[in-house]
Amino acid sequence: MVTAQLIQVAAFLAAAAIAAPLGRSLRVGAVLGYLAAGVIIGPYVLGPLYALDDVGKLLHFGEFGVVMLLFVIGLELRPVRLWAMRSSIFGLGTAQLVVTTDSRNYPAGRNPEFTLSVSNAGRSACRIDLRRHTAQFVVTSGPDRIWSTADCLKPQTASALVVEPGRSVLILRVDWRRVRSAPDCPADPQRAKPGTYVLTGSLTGLAGAKDVFGLR
Repeated sequence: MVTAQLIQVAAFLAAAAIAAPLGRSLRVGAVLGYLAAGVIIGPYVLGPLYALDDVGKLLHFGEFGVVMLLFVIGLELRPVRLWAMRSSIFGLGTAQLVVTTDSRNYPAGRNPEFTLSVSNAGRSACRIDLRRHTAQFVVTSGPDRIWSTADCLKPQTASALVVEPGRSVLILRVDWRRVRSAPDCPADPQRAKPGTYVLTGSLTGLAGAKDVFGLR
């Protein structure tokens, strides 16, 4: 029994040592290399040759692998870096973004008004530091990026706000002049054509929200 387990361990280590370099040399990646090695040395291909005929016998090896993976992650983890990235990793708790337009369809000569708000569906207040979390609007038409507040426009927002449970707080309101924008700030921007557009509002640390409107 001990001899069979030693043979299995040797087979696993040899497969792991060969799989990653072989996967990289074949340009399929180390992950697919490990997957292919597992199929080959598993109980349905070569496993019966070294007394491996049941997947259940491998569970203890799999659990040990997960433990070692978590241990390696812990060795590489810097608490200071994790704290600095807490908003990107954990988000802003129960806060949710709400994007609205003041109309579904805009006749010629009427400019759309966009609003971005944060609602709190939790039981405790949510504090948002807008110096660290950037609010932004982007208007698209299919794959075409039409306009963004990140291009030349610097909308004024509060430095920080507190959203009480069950409440919603306005973060950003912008009137769009129905023109295209670009990072180089063109002096004579092109007018947006009539059609259907998608407005996306985003805030660092929260999932973006969308709304659809039309221009005539």
